[in-house]
Amino acid sequence: MSVGPDIAKQLRGVLEDIPHVQHAFAYGSGVIVQPDLYHHSSTNKPMLDFIFAVDDPIEWHAQMIKYGVIGTQLLYDDLQHWDSLYIAGRMQKPVLMLKDYAKLPLARKNNLDAAFTMALLLLPECFSLQDLYIKICGVSYIGDVRMGFAEDSRKTDRIAKGSAAGLAQMYNKRLQGPLADRAKLHCRSGDAFKQDMGMESRVDLISTLPHGLLQRLASATQPFSFRVVSDSPAAARHIAEATVNTGTHQQLLRAAVAAIVRPSSRRQAWAGLFMAGGWRSASYLFQKVRKAYRSQ
Repeated sequence: MSVGPDIAKQLRGVLEDIPHVQHAFAYGSGVIVQPDLYHHSSTNKPMLDFIFAVDDPIEWHAQMIKYGVIGTQLLYDDLQHWDSLYIAGRMQKPVLMLKDYAKLPLARKNNLDAAFTMALLLLPECFSLQDLYIKICGVSYIGDVRMGFAEDSRKTDRIAKGSAAGLAQMYNKRLQGPLADRAKLHCRSGDAFKQDMGMESRVDLISTLPHGLLQRLASATQPFSFRVVSDSPAAARHIAEATVNTGTHQQLLRAAVAAIVRPSSRRQAWAGLFMAGGWRSASYLFQKVRKAYRSQ
């Protein structure tokens, strides 16, 4: 993590000024360093944001309207099924955990497994560890309407570089284990890896992806009257086989992720614009667009 203990303590102090939450974390370039993004002479400052999860968002908002919140069930569903990838995508990258919800460990693990699997499916046969980190960081930006306009087009590279230690802690253990076995992954030398690109390994990997993604793959590969929408292992295998048999599984996977991310990112872009209000909102958007322009 790129923040010191004093800053982490200050950020956790925010929880003392708000109603009770079940889960909370901080994220943004103010938490995870993005190299060369801000210069010492620049008036622009790193961004810092919070995610709070509560059992009853309506009741929480009745007590506090300054921050946005998400229901704990929606949080769980996004981590487990990739309903929107709004929270799940952020938690695929290092964040500063302020309060951990006791009911989330399995869903969080499954979300990281899915991000690792998706990265393998989008990578070529041979790749480096840094390639893997960049691909993982980029999953939740596939289809994001803000990328290239109000987001830095090199954002995923910056995040991967600035949070390499955190990503290693989250994902390196997965380079050995069930998912690596499915990909027939092995280390060639140093941080260079090779995976099997055959149909069997691709099907094995795709069949483990979240139900929300598999549903979109089913929509793209199966006639409506024969579409399999069950979340059973047999149905997942059927969808995976149909996807790989097209010969364009990487394109289909990207399209499926984009179908999840695009509406979510559109809602967040408008929500951010209107919730901030007036000049502050316009100023924030200008800063984001300026940052995106500088990255070109």
